[in-house]
Amino acid sequence: IPPAAPESATMPIIAACVLRLCAGRFTGLSSICEETGMSIAHLLIGLAKPLIERFPRVAMAYRHARDNRRVLDAPRETPMGFKFIGNSLMENGVFEPEETAIVRRVLERVDVVVNVGANIGYYCCLALQRGKHVVAFEPMGGNLRCLYKNVAANCWDDRIEIFPVALSDRIGMI
Repeated sequence: IPPAAPESATMPIIAACVLRLCAGRFTGLSSICEETGMSIAHLLIGLAKPLIERFPRVAMAYRHARDNRRVLDAPRETPMGFKFIGNSLMENGVFEPEETAIVRRVLERVDVVVNVGANIGYYCCLALQRGKHVVAFEPMGGNLRCLYKNVAANCWDDRIEIFPVALSDRIGMI
């Protein structure tokens, strides 16, 4: 998503939306985007930014709900031959194609994979599907829930060790 427009640029847009609403001429965000040359993403971010800055807990609640909603879904069969829940690019086998190709080549030559920052387990699943043992590190709760669910959906619990911690070269908080 592109960066939000400066607040000064969004104020006239907000005013235009309000005036059009009051006059009954509001035809949607796309007409305002055409007039201003802004994308809908820029416009929405610009409109939401002042609210998010004023109410940061609302933004945190939104991010929490967005990140944890995936856990409620059932894992789906992927073109790669395993069940997975998460990012639609990952589910469809088109996530990071260059990196995935490199990982697949490396998997042919190793017995154990150590995945630092395992996220929701895309690369873990690629390795587990090929019979490799995996040691995964992932500190984020929402990601961990998806990782556990992806592993369990494929009955790979006996070939992976998951550590719910962050790894770093220094002590600190994340």
